[in-house]
Amino acid sequence: MKKIITFLMAATMIFGFAGISVAADVCATCVEAGTINRACDIEEQGSCYSEPFDYEDTDWDANYCNDPKVPRRIIFPACDCENFVEGDMIDIRMEILVNGQPGDNGAYWAENVNSIDLGTYSGQLSACDVNENHDYSGAFEGPFQYLYYDDDGFLQDAGSVPEGGMSCSDIQDSDRATIIQPDAEEINGSCVDHGYTITQEDDINNLSNWAIDIPHMRFDQNIIQAGDVVEVRICLAKAVQDPDGDLGCMDVDLGGICDDTGCCCTFEVGTLGCCYEELTLGGKLTYPYATEMNNAAWWYGFVITNLTSEAGMADITVYETDGDTATITVEIAANNMYVANNQSLMAAFGGDIGDARAYFEVNAEFTASGFLFIGNDAKAEAMGYLPVSRPIYDAIVENIGAIRLP
Repeated sequence: MKKIITFLMAATMIFGFAGISVAADVCATCVEAGTINRACDIEEQGSCYSEPFDYEDTDWDANYCNDPKVPRRIIFPACDCENFVEGDMIDIRMEILVNGQPGDNGAYWAENVNSIDLGTYSGQLSACDVNENHDYSGAFEGPFQYLYYDDDGFLQDAGSVPEGGMSCSDIQDSDRATIIQPDAEEINGSCVDHGYTITQEDDINNLSNWAIDIPHMRFDQNIIQAGDVVEVRICLAKAVQDPDGDLGCMDVDLGGICDDTGCCCTFEVGTLGCCYEELTLGGKLTYPYATEMNNAAWWYGFVITNLTSEAGMADITVYETDGDTATITVEIAANNMYVANNQSLMAAFGGDIGDARAYFEVNAEFTASGFLFIGNDAKAEAMGYLPVSRPIYDAIVENIGAIRLP
């Protein structure tokens, strides 16, 4: 099964699973909800392209703007649920909300599941511990039904949902499922196993912290926008005896799933945003170190590259440690470079420039990159580096740890 969002259900246990319940409608989390990297237009694929979102993906920056350092897990405080004990069959229902509202709001399920993986833990610390094995030992078994809201606000059976990336314009009404729940029509009266059956090990070891995978989602950027908050509401219910079946035949109790007094918890998946909207290489570059231009022992080469198909101007400002500063302006042809060394730069800046260590700032009217290389022939020593793009640098300073450089 594909890796999917992780949800945790925690309970204070006294005797096995006796008294598992939900104390609050809002779940706690191992880490705060982050910015979902799904509000950027992908020009080469059209103005709106929907790539499935995976909360738990270890390649976090494909889905989020920040590295959580610990597993993204939701803590479900189970305090008020109906009594769950060993042998009980528990079903699950999940609904996507946007800004707290159900319905067709631009966020949908994007993975077809026949089972929903489950891992059980004895406590919240072990569930969030990066050194713990977070494989799933159990599962909520299906079959499951996907539901979407029609234009009149009524729920309809979606059948299955599309998986993989797709253009937003190709998302049909029946592709916009926001609810996953047990398929009662298939299950009830058939005397088949479904849901998750609480085990003796769960009971004896108080494994009441449940990590539940939640399928991939997709977003239609024509509807959902940057700043919108995505949540998932998860509800659990105990299966009931089939009145017409043999002893042990259990039916889905949809009436007990996700009503106001049911065993439900809502958690925030994140806020839609665009991690690199302003963080791609731009026209502002910083070269943070250079030796003295007039230092006979050290030389350096300085390069600015125009990455666009149009010529443009670039301002180069030098800031020396003795307080001297100056600016020159150069024109760089399309898809071309400005190349200088320490001696030619000193001549171009003129004045008192050249007698102290320095850094450079470049402000170009085009998308730019470059490098600086320093060498000492006598010592056979050399080093080089790429400049820092100022939009990226400013974002790092503003939100340390939230951005990983490309």
